Amino acid sequence: TNVLCSGQGSFGVGTSMDEELQALENNQTWTLTALPKGKKAIAHSWPVHQLDINNAFLHGFLDEEASRQWNREFTLKLAEFGFKQSAHDHCLFIKPAPQEIARSTEGMSITQHKYAMDIITDSGMVSATSVSTPLPLGLKLSATSGTFLKEPDKFRRLIGRLLYLGFTRPDLSFAVQQLSQFLQHPTDQHWTAALHIVRYLKGAPDTGLFFPASNSLHLSDYTDADWGACVDSRRPVLIPVYL
Repeated sequence: TNVLCSGQGSFGVGTSMDEELQALENNQTWTLTALPKGKKAIAHSWPVHQLDINNAFLHGFLDEEASRQWNREFTLKLAEFGFKQSAHDHCLFIKPAPQEIARSTEGMSITQHKYAMDIITDSGMVSATSVSTPLPLGLKLSATSGTFLKEPDKFRRLIGRLLYLGFTRPDLSFAVQQLSQFLQHPTDQHWTAALHIVRYLKGAPDTGLFFPASNSLHLSDYTDADWGACVDSRRPVLIPVYL
């Protein structure tokens, strides 16, 4: 106690101690309790040495063992983003796909209207004029056409979202596949073509897949090829359609 009191007036030690004690109380680090009668806090005059780091490790919530606590916090954070932990494999997290499924006596339809509208909104194309084709007619793109983008990530992100949308929009598949070849070094022309797809999407964001109730199991295949259509490799482009 004598040492404690003698140091309070020099170098602002008293203020530092008050701040530290207040931080410990605010974070509920421990609960003060009275010393039992006849007991000593430290027996046999043991010397006490302390290395203190201001407010270190006061914000951890260890409801589990330290080696498991991180997984619990990780699980809670993923739940905030809509993921659900598997009951059979706790390392597997599942997030429902943004698909709208409608059933009737005529059949079943699967669309991604909300997801499509999110893409249109995030791309700044809400007020843009819609177009009737995914890509302009006769468009020929190459790896070096145009000026390279200073921020290529925006192109990559848009193409990734359009690829995901393609699960229920096969009419976008070919156009998105063509642009996905330029993910490494996209140009302004590639970006303009990607926005053209979004403008096409704006014309019919609720289009999707429809499975008729009376549909037969007969599979039809239609193919077409454009000889030497690839500008970079001069290879033909084959397009199959299965119905």
